[in-house]
Amino acid sequence: MPIYSVIVGIFGCSLEALLLYRGWRGRLFNHFALFFSYLAYVLVGSTATFGTYYLRPHLYPRLFWYFFLIGLLAEFAVLAQIGDHVFKSYPAIRMLGRFLVSLVVVISFASIAPSLASPLSHARALLDLAKGMMLTKAVIVVLLFMAARYVGIPLGRNVAGMLLGFSLYVGVNMANFALDIALGPGVYGQVFSTIGPLSWNLALLVWTMALWRYEPVIPARVAIRVGESKSPESLRYRLEQFNTTLGSLLRK
Repeated sequence: MPIYSVIVGIFGCSLEALLLYRGWRGRLFNHFALFFSYLAYVLVGSTATFGTYYLRPHLYPRLFWYFFLIGLLAEFAVLAQIGDHVFKSYPAIRMLGRFLVSLVVVISFASIAPSLASPLSHARALLDLAKGMMLTKAVIVVLLFMAARYVGIPLGRNVAGMLLGFSLYVGVNMANFALDIALGPGVYGQVFSTIGPLSWNLALLVWTMALWRYEPVIPARVAIRVGESKSPESLRYRLEQFNTTLGSLLRK
């Protein structure tokens, strides 16, 4: 393992441990349980794969792919939790978002199941799956940003920072995958394996600053400006109407 990979890995694990410590001291675990569970998984998994690389190198490839695959799934759960906070005042829309995220995960795995059955194409199939999932996560992040921006939903420092960190992580990896496809593993392979961990560390830096302490958010309905229109043309009004209608349909 190259020395810079070791340095990047140790730096990432240090940030993960620091963020978990701050989350515990700042009592953020109750508010962002899935996010901190995901961080704990990454920290434990990174440590385990790092140790396996040196102690049991023949087991490293299989352990890495298991760790990588579960991480891909866990990121969807974290995005779903961020969506829960964005649409905190709209419970029906939250339920719809969770359903759509679950549907995307099922479809993604169903589409590559035949490839995973072949040992020769196993790694390639997982990389194709990662590309598709990164694209899906990028779409989810953009939709969450658009909803917050155009409807006027307050995010607060914590949620905004989590969303920004994920947008940087997903955006850099999307560009990384695109370059890998365009240039090929032979030319870009070494750079490809370096950019991924660096983008993760960049996201960790953003999350550490954003989640250093808990800052509650004023609910969307309370945050409506004095005199704000409740006319049918109001975006927030239409969102509330959609949430009410959707809730009525789900209860039937």
